[in-house]
Amino acid sequence: MVEDHLIDVYRTHVERIYRYCLFRMNSDQDAEDITAEVFVRFLENYDKVEQDRILAWLFTVAGNLCIDRYRKATRLGHLEEQLEVAQGHFNSPWEDEEVWQALRSLNPKQQQVIYLKIVEDMSFKDVANFLSKKEGAVKMLFYRGIKGLRRILKEGNADVLLVRETRGGEAGSSN
Repeated sequence: MVEDHLIDVYRTHVERIYRYCLFRMNSDQDAEDITAEVFVRFLENYDKVEQDRILAWLFTVAGNLCIDRYRKATRLGHLEEQLEVAQGHFNSPWEDEEVWQALRSLNPKQQQVIYLKIVEDMSFKDVANFLSKKEGAVKMLFYRGIKGLRRILKEGNADVLLVRETRGGEAGSSN
């Protein structure tokens, strides 16, 4: 039944999409709004989405909606105000605020790859599929992002922990 499948897709992926939107927008309200819009669009396009690419489709739509929301906020001049309000309510995936701020200073593609790899615990292959990129390109974005974090943090303890966490499960694996 289509309805059951739609409900299963929602229940299975809503938390991941919300976390991703929260990461990109840094605002609970925006993340909730965008997450809802993602699933409305999925409902409208259900018959056009390849079943084995549902999660990739959801992430792509979420990313595009976040970009649209960011651009709109920038044009309206309310972005700084939104970020100041959101910072008091947002819990970053890292306990160390310095690492979080360093991550937010990277370019958006590096942020996205690092987020999907570390927070969502995806393999490089999965991240590449989601972003419609080659696995090598995703690895390069990831390692350049980590290098950027090191540079920004000036070899502080926080980035060593991040890198150790990231590389810990990779020795000899295809992640």
